[in-house]
Amino acid sequence: MNEQIKIKINKEYKNLFPELAESLEKEGQLQDVLLDEDGFPIDGYKKILLCGLEQLRSRTVKDAKATGYGLLSKEQRNIVLRGLHQLLLKKGLGSSEIVDRLAKRYGIHRATVYRILYPKENVVANATTSRKPQNLVIEELKRENANLKKELELCQKNFKYVMEELMKLRGESNAGN
Repeated sequence: MNEQIKIKINKEYKNLFPELAESLEKEGQLQDVLLDEDGFPIDGYKKILLCGLEQLRSRTVKDAKATGYGLLSKEQRNIVLRGLHQLLLKKGLGSSEIVDRLAKRYGIHRATVYRILYPKENVVANATTSRKPQNLVIEELKRENANLKKELELCQKNFKYVMEELMKLRGESNAGN
């Protein structure tokens, strides 16, 4: 069993996990927070939210996958990402590198990470002018669709003309009988 460590609870997030906060205040940290080789949490997200990683005892686990991140609410995940951002800034990493690492580690887009880290700044445009292959295919399909619509309209006009001529011929043949 690990040595007990008394820790301070972040009052702002205490209401997120009141039972855990109470337990941590009374008993301290009983279990280590698990980190991967890059320093990203694998287990212990709730403790990190409540206390911050700096004051928690942790240990590194090799070849592990994050287990608890997906179980957190959107708000809680955002708090974790902001906390990790601050921690990595203290390690001397640049913002762009941190965003790349967080996006890769948690399987989210870079733009999403930027929106989470800088919610009041307009650092990412909503519209994209991406020239990715899938976007080029979509543009080509739209052009094809427009051409097909024109062809259909022309066919409909021709069909209408042919039907009118056919009706005239029938009318003439019925008048002749």
